[in-house]
Amino acid sequence: MPADLLASRPGAARAAILAGLGETAAARPAGRRHRRTDRKARHERAGRADRADRARGAGRRGRRPAAPVVRHVDARHRYEILVDDKRAGLTAYRDRDDRRVFFHTEIDDAYAGQGLAGVLVEQALSDVRAAGMRIVPVCPYVARFLKKHEEFADITDAVTPEVLRWLDNQLGR
Repeated sequence: MPADLLASRPGAARAAILAGLGETAAARPAGRRHRRTDRKARHERAGRADRADRARGAGRRGRRPAAPVVRHVDARHRYEILVDDKRAGLTAYRDRDDRRVFFHTEIDDAYAGQGLAGVLVEQALSDVRAAGMRIVPVCPYVARFLKKHEEFADITDAVTPEVLRWLDNQLGR
């Protein structure tokens, strides 16, 4: 393809290179890559590093948040999970005789995706076991957790219409 034709047709230059009329990727010296490809590769590496930092729990400027702490707030009928001394979520319950009826679990959006709900519920259920009580999982999250964690099956009771009516009465619904 003549040089003046290449100049008048931008796509023709690429076609000529690919056809072997110019420098091909195979003919380039080793280690020389297209600048755009280098930028893209650097960007992808940076993205992988950022995702890895987030997965490890590194916060801003590489500071890792403190390990989450679960506390029982008996006066408010709930367990709370704290990250850096800030409440990240809770699981609420009401006691009925020797049964702890869990009806709601939530994690703040700022802490979503970090596995905190699982940590919270596991420690709450372990506390129920230590207190010699039984679990009634009205909360859908707690119910799913119990299906995956059979170690609590021996202290789990089924949700019944009677329990639901009692809970609605307790919550003023």
